[in-house]
Amino acid sequence: MKNNVAKQLVETLEKANVERIYGITGDSANFITNAISKSKIRFVHTRHEESAAIAAGAEAAATGKLATCIGSCGPGSLHLVNGLYEANRNSVPVLAIATEIHRSQIGTRYVQEIETRNLFLGCSVFCEYVRSADQLPRILGIAMQTAISRKGVSVLILPSEVTVEQVEDKEIKYLPFYPDPVITPSHEELKLIADYINSVKKVAIFAGFGCRGGERLVKEFSKKIKAPIAWSSIGKELFDSDSPYPVGMNGMLGNSAAVYTLHNADLLLVLGCGFAFPDGYPDNVPIVQIDIAGENLSRRHNITLGVVGDIGNTIEALFALVKEKADSSFADKCVGKYNVALERLHKLTIQSEDSEHKIFPENLANAICSKAPHDAWFTADMGTPWAFTARYVKSFGKRRFFTSSLHGTMAAALPTTIGLKTTNPDKPVIAMCGDGGISMLMGELLTVVQEKLNPKIFVFNNSCLDFVAMEMKGDGLLPSFTNLVNPDFAAVAQSIGIKGIRVDKVSQLIPAIEEAMAYEGAVLVDVVVDPYSLIMPPQITAQMAGHFTEYAFKLAEHGDYEKLLEEAITNIRQR
Repeated sequence: MKNNVAKQLVETLEKANVERIYGITGDSANFITNAISKSKIRFVHTRHEESAAIAAGAEAAATGKLATCIGSCGPGSLHLVNGLYEANRNSVPVLAIATEIHRSQIGTRYVQEIETRNLFLGCSVFCEYVRSADQLPRILGIAMQTAISRKGVSVLILPSEVTVEQVEDKEIKYLPFYPDPVITPSHEELKLIADYINSVKKVAIFAGFGCRGGERLVKEFSKKIKAPIAWSSIGKELFDSDSPYPVGMNGMLGNSAAVYTLHNADLLLVLGCGFAFPDGYPDNVPIVQIDIAGENLSRRHNITLGVVGDIGNTIEALFALVKEKADSSFADKCVGKYNVALERLHKLTIQSEDSEHKIFPENLANAICSKAPHDAWFTADMGTPWAFTARYVKSFGKRRFFTSSLHGTMAAALPTTIGLKTTNPDKPVIAMCGDGGISMLMGELLTVVQEKLNPKIFVFNNSCLDFVAMEMKGDGLLPSFTNLVNPDFAAVAQSIGIKGIRVDKVSQLIPAIEEAMAYEGAVLVDVVVDPYSLIMPPQITAQMAGHFTEYAFKLAEHGDYEKLLEEAITNIRQR
């Protein structure tokens, strides 16, 4: 019995347990989407291919399984690129099917012709053409296995005429496996780490998302060696609940206690953390780094010792080699500083219901935190929505956070929400969107309606690209081209079938959030917030040049970081 390549491709994906393919159909992809329509795979029809790739990456991040997206030749494939960069940077397994013009037209400047392979090489761990029907099973198998094993994007380039080539209907082979090896450093390396820990009084831990699956062991280890735990922003979901000695986030979204902790320890353990800014690491403290990927060792800062290992297995192996420490005075001091920092940051959320001032974004994030389910998943646009989410929304040990911290995509919250809700329809998913982000990919609100999804979408509407304005001020510039002329986003949502709620008074905020959380369908809450928000004191913003600086660390030593922030914001709000 004969079959065509498009159907063979879809049948193989189906047998590989791919449940959804995100994308937009068209020309060179038509035979593939036709085959999808006759399969058990759900085609999630987004309004932009960038959103399709971001949504697929979100599915892969949530499930750990291979997710798939598709783009048609030329512009369709080009639109995938940013979303695939996002997925690749997040180290999640995604298969992108990039269909191509007819092979006979390549090199002739044909309509929609692009350099497809060169386009995807920078955002993938595997990228290859399928040049004939006979090649498909093996190349597809390699692509899927590479994406899973190397935790990244594989791109399968499929010329249009190959999709209709006839093939024998044979048993499907080359299906992927999900290996789960136990990886630990050698005994000699483990003993060397233990010797470092046993020889000093004050140990600190800087933990990242790479600790996922081993966070419980890291917390137990922290308790044994009396080591305060600081975490990166994307590591917060693992450590801001139940840590024995928590000191919060490092970096410009963080607090003075974390900075103090890292710079005043005798030894710093960096565990599964790729915090990007070198200034965030101490120069005068020995650093031992443990990471599952050897190429990450010493990537951000000079280190004393680097070893390769899964965090959970490595920490478990260290337990027997490390002596329990009795003196918790350093950890207690750091935690005390953290509690003071939290109190000062919490003050910035307080706003009386009869206030005529615009709603504080800190108040909005804090209120959503208090009213959202404790097992909710949050997505957030980069910029101030993520800054306030990271700072004020707690994990409670059950929540998860999905954002573009590594790639920095502006409008990722809504398409990420689509991927999460499509994959987990019963999971409460809350999108924290900026007005710039929601307007950039506003068409995906139609995807929410079309796919019958029910997320809760909150818009931080300050009529400004607020984080960009802050960056400009940090470079000594007056903000330019950052103002936005916005519609009533709630009215826009209402017009397309999403419940819309507009909030422009403090007294409306809590009732609106409660109404949104109780509503069974999709809701967009458009909240008019203060456009003069700050996430750092002006003294630091003016010197930051895009990053946390030595000046911030000097402030942290004296515990003045949050105090200066509080004073600056109070002065702004009193004007």
